[in-house]
Amino acid sequence: MRTMAKYFITIIVVSIAVISFTESAHAQWVQTSGPAGQSIRSLLVNGSNLYAATLNGLYMTTDNGDSWNEISIGFPDQVIFCLGVNGNTLFAGMQHGGVYKTSNINAKWREGWAEADSNLPVQSGVNAFTSLDGYFFVATGEDVYGTTDNGTHWIDIYTTPLRGYSSFAVIGNVLLTAGTFNVGIIRSTDYGNSWKSANSGVQSANIYNLGVVGANVYAEADNGVYLSTNAGISWHSVSTGLNSSYTTFDAIASSDNNVFIGAVSTESHNSLFLSTNEGASWALVDSGLTPENIVNALAVCNGYVFAGTESNVWRRPLTDMLTDVKQGTGVSKSFALQQNYPNPFSGQTTIQYFLAEPAPVTLKVYNALGEEVAAPLNGGIKVGAQSVSFNAAALNAGIYYYRITAGKYSQSGKMFVIH
Repeated sequence: MRTMAKYFITIIVVSIAVISFTESAHAQWVQTSGPAGQSIRSLLVNGSNLYAATLNGLYMTTDNGDSWNEISIGFPDQVIFCLGVNGNTLFAGMQHGGVYKTSNINAKWREGWAEADSNLPVQSGVNAFTSLDGYFFVATGEDVYGTTDNGTHWIDIYTTPLRGYSSFAVIGNVLLTAGTFNVGIIRSTDYGNSWKSANSGVQSANIYNLGVVGANVYAEADNGVYLSTNAGISWHSVSTGLNSSYTTFDAIASSDNNVFIGAVSTESHNSLFLSTNEGASWALVDSGLTPENIVNALAVCNGYVFAGTESNVWRRPLTDMLTDVKQGTGVSKSFALQQNYPNPFSGQTTIQYFLAEPAPVTLKVYNALGEEVAAPLNGGIKVGAQSVSFNAAALNAGIYYYRITAGKYSQSGKMFVIH
């Protein structure tokens, strides 16, 4: 497990509704009030509250960082590496091994902490949590473990001579995990009972992070950023426009199809990038952050993007960065995909898109395993606002993903079929 600050990676992916802000339309990144002087390792959003795991305790803010409260008083180990939520329970993973949990949601998880690692041999440290259909998983420096009783008992679900699992991604009922030290990416479709390699198209076995954005999965490697549109079955590079001096990509956060990443150069200088077209191009959005502010974690909460660095938590209005990029060259005005309507639906739904220039258009539908199940459109070239009707009567109820490609543009969406 890589424990140096510039190699630590956290991903949090969320959707944001645009709201009004008190800060100016073109504000820079600004420091919040804390946790002052703390190295931030992970950020977690729960409702309107933001939690920050640091090398010296766990902190919470209910006012977008104007004030912070320590909520880990009494922990035997204050070096907290990652956070996770399973239902109403908050989990904290320690850098030197150990898992703690609390279900005291009425006190905003300030109290009632208890050990949750009675049979979890994680002396090498806890790196990530995730949940899937009643299962809760933890990635450690040794193996991947799962629990069905909220951490009372853990089962080793993936044992290998390789070490260094650092992140998870869940898309549909597919569980992906990855790590450094030649671990690469592995994939399970049966809740961790069996695993297969999922590195097709990835030119590195050192994966720092995974993140889900809509129907897409991003992988951050030591040689760039990769994108999968089929739940990890295959990948392609989306690093065009990223300076080759950036060798570590530290964090991902997203709002709809807008993806933010933090990157560290060979000189340990930090930058933040934004892509609005699934990695086809990237724009710098780090105004106000000094190069030394290496970002270990990103989160989006209450209309702000938060960045956890080596010394503090910073914030910036989400719309500020989107506005800056739209005024530059980062946003395409040639293509747009709308959410299908109705959604959820039974029977038929409509998918709308906009095309400013003639181009061959294909629309494909995939199940939760990334398998193509329908192709409602193949070869349309009309410009302007268009719509496609899709009938799902032949499909089982569940989550599906649709992907439309028009020339060099491509976007994805998620839809829910009910019967």
